[in-house]
Amino acid sequence: MKKIFFVFVYGFILLNTSAQNCNQPVSNFAFQGFKREIQNQNSDSPRLSVSRGILNNNCFSTSQIKELAELFQEDFTRLEFAKASYDRVFDRANFYEVYNSFAYFSTVFMLHDFVLERRGGNNNNNNNNNNNNNNPNFPNLLYPNAVGYVGANRCNNPVTYNDFIIMAREVNNLNTDDLKINKLGEYFSQNICFTTAHIMRFATLLQNENNRLNYLKRMYPRSFDSGNYQQSVQVLTTSVNQQNLVAFLQAENGNTPINPNPNNPSNPNNCVLTEADYKDIRDRISKESFNNRKITLARTIIPIKGCFTTVQIRGIINLFSFENDKLNIARFSYDYCVDKQEYYKLSDAFTFGQKDDFLKFVASKR
Repeated sequence: MKKIFFVFVYGFILLNTSAQNCNQPVSNFAFQGFKREIQNQNSDSPRLSVSRGILNNNCFSTSQIKELAELFQEDFTRLEFAKASYDRVFDRANFYEVYNSFAYFSTVFMLHDFVLERRGGNNNNNNNNNNNNNNPNFPNLLYPNAVGYVGANRCNNPVTYNDFIIMAREVNNLNTDDLKINKLGEYFSQNICFTTAHIMRFATLLQNENNRLNYLKRMYPRSFDSGNYQQSVQVLTTSVNQQNLVAFLQAENGNTPINPNPNNPSNPNNCVLTEADYKDIRDRISKESFNNRKITLARTIIPIKGCFTTVQIRGIINLFSFENDKLNIARFSYDYCVDKQEYYKLSDAFTFGQKDDFLKFVASKR
């Protein structure tokens, strides 16, 4: 998230430079004690609980809040902490610095929207309050980040996030899919360029699955980061529609597989899944209560990212309790592994019968 705050810095110029009832940040000595208290908790949930108690009675600088935010493992828990801390920050004009503690751009947008809401409340701006109350509630998906994107594209200069939110509010306020599709068609006819993440969010505002699929197909020519477009399968819930979209994209690209690493199409060895992304994927799969949902989610996310190491795949297959599920996911994941020469090492994740089946599978791929 380095330098991500530059996207928003001008929006904060008019922020008040001191928070209500927050006249001076705590001393460094007191801060270090609070930090140790939060750090000593064994997971994010108690960390958040302890931090809320500390925030209720103390005032902090932005740099102190940023340092505390980095103690959290999960981006969404970090987001809850940042929201809770906002009214206890002495130098709110610098609050954008907290954005650098987040791993995902989508979470930064959520915090930014929250801060804009708080500004509207402080300024008694009724119009702004009304607009924020109509903000769509987008699902928690792995939205691709288009910042710094240099891969294939279908259009240039995508709309800003703020302009997108204004459009999304208009769509969200409509009552039926037909009305929403008509409004989205207006944006299409204006030749507006969107990121894949914008298009995915628009699609989630449609209730009917087939409407979502048709919309995703229609919007492909308006995608700035078209190399990321296969990630939009996440907004579709059925495997039939997901396969339909993938087939459509392959046809659009001359029936060739979509490169999972569009920024380095000629050098697949540079295909890397960051530890933050990997942890987020494992956490999402592990939180599913039913085994079939875990399998569906894994089979959806793994092709989207497509840059797993053998060690990372081992971590994913270990989330499954049944040997057959482990074996099936291991087979499925082979094509999305960047160090296939190490893949045989997964054999020790299986018992005798499945181990032989797995090794035969790996041998067949040589």
